[in-house]
Amino acid sequence: MRSRGGSRAAPTTTGQMGPRTPPFGPSNRGADTCHGGSGTRKMRISNRAYLDALQRGLVKAAEGMQRLSVQLSSSRRLQRPSEDPVAAGVILRAHTDLHHFKQQQETLAAALNRVYAADSPLGQISQQLVEAKNIALQGLSSSLPPDALQPLANQIQGILEYLVDEANKSVIGRYLFAGTEDNAAPVVWDPVTEQYQYAGNDSYQLAPVAPGRTAPTNIPGVYVFNFVDSEGNRVVPEVDADLFTVLQQAEQQIRSGDTDALRETAEQLDALHSNVVTQRGILGGHALRLETAQNAAADGEITISQLLASTEEVDIVEAILKMQRLELTYQAALAAVGKIASLPTIFQVWQ
Repeated sequence: MRSRGGSRAAPTTTGQMGPRTPPFGPSNRGADTCHGGSGTRKMRISNRAYLDALQRGLVKAAEGMQRLSVQLSSSRRLQRPSEDPVAAGVILRAHTDLHHFKQQQETLAAALNRVYAADSPLGQISQQLVEAKNIALQGLSSSLPPDALQPLANQIQGILEYLVDEANKSVIGRYLFAGTEDNAAPVVWDPVTEQYQYAGNDSYQLAPVAPGRTAPTNIPGVYVFNFVDSEGNRVVPEVDADLFTVLQQAEQQIRSGDTDALRETAEQLDALHSNVVTQRGILGGHALRLETAQNAAADGEITISQLLASTEEVDIVEAILKMQRLELTYQAALAAVGKIASLPTIFQVWQ
C-alpha cells in the first residue's frame, strides 16, 4: 500500500519484522554498566586498555628483574648515586673512613714490628750486663792468682763486642737504636779516642695513634747506652761514662788487678743494668699504646664494614625472593596477554 507521497509504508501487521538489530542486545555492547540516578549509563572498556595495562605491568616486572640481576651479580644495592642520594653520601664517607682505618692499621703494624724487634736486643743487653757485673765481682776476689784474671778480662771483652753488635741491630736497613737517623749504625769505633761513639740522635720516631696524637716507636740509643744527649746530660747521671766505656774500664781493671777501681765499676754496671731494664719498660709502654690504637682501628674497620654491608651491599636472600616473585608476576602477565589476544574482537563477531 502506498502513501500519499507515493512511498510505500512499512508493514505493520503481526509477524512482520522491524529494523534489524545485532545479535547482542544494546545491553551487551558494554563490558560494564554503571547505574546512577533514574537512568542507566553504559561504559565500554576495549581490549586495547587491558593490553596497555598488562604491557605496563610486563615492563615494570622486567625492569625489576633486570635491576635485581645486576644487584646479585655485583653484590651492590646501588648502581648509581641517583638511586638513593642520601645512602650514596653515607657510602662515600664510609669508604673514606674505611680506607683511613686500614691505612692506620698498616702504619701501626709496621711501628709495632719495630718495637718488638728492639725488645729482644734490650733483653740480651740486660742479661749480658748482669753477667759482666758477676765477672767483675769475681775479679775482686783476692784468692785468684794473676793468671786467672786474664780469662775473666777476655769474657768482658767478648761481652763488649756482643753488646756493640746488639746496639747496631737493624730491621730492613733501619737501625733500631739510632733515633731518627736510622740509616747508619749508631755505635761506631773512634780510632782517635779509642772509644765507642754514638752516631745517632736522641729523637723518637712517632706513629699516629689518634687524630692529633702520636706515640713513640723506638728508644734512642743515647738513653739505652748512657751517652750524652743533645742537652749535655746522661740518663744515668751518677755514671759519667757510656756503657761501652765502662766495660772497657772493667776489662783493663781486671787485667791490671786494680780492685779498688773495679769495685766502683761493678757498681756502675749495676746502675747501667737498671737503666736498661727501665728503658725496656718504657718501650713496653710504647708497645701497649700502639697495640691499643691498632685494636681501636680494627674495631673501627669492623663498624664501618657493617655499615657498608647494611647500606651498600645487597641482601642475597631477599633479592632472590624478590626475583622469584617478579618472575611469577611476569609469567602471569604474559599468560593474561595471551588469553586476551585469543579473544575475538567485536568486528570479528559482526562478520
